[in-house]
Amino acid sequence: MNNKKKCFVIMPFSTTKSCSENRWAQIFDYIIKPAVEDSGLGYVCERSSADRQNLIKGILEALNEANVVIADLTDSNPNVFYELGIRHTLANRTILIAQGKKHIPFDLTPYPVAFYGSESPAKIAKFKTDMRKN
Repeated sequence: MNNKKKCFVIMPFSTTKSCSENRWAQIFDYIIKPAVEDSGLGYVCERSSADRQNLIKGILEALNEANVVIADLTDSNPNVFYELGIRHTLANRTILIAQGKKHIPFDLTPYPVAFYGSESPAKIAKFKTDMRKN
């Protein structure tokens, strides 16, 4: 039996203003997922696959079933905000993250945000610490 709690990550899949599709995959695989799974809090970290079949249904189920959701606000991706709005109606266990403060829209500034910044090992280490706090 799997006792791991679920962490679902909302983030872009395709190229945006600041990241390529490949870079988004790297951010998930090398920054977000290790920060969650190495936190010692017992979470398994997943993101939606870009499978077109039942994509929305799968995302809605994941948003509803996840113990916690992480939403990457970088580049103001419309799908991320759509999914974040759905999650806010379902549960309040959502962590907001971004590459930097410039990516946070005014109406979300009252919420705490963890920043993962650039490729700097110090910034990534701080992000991992911030994730454990959230």
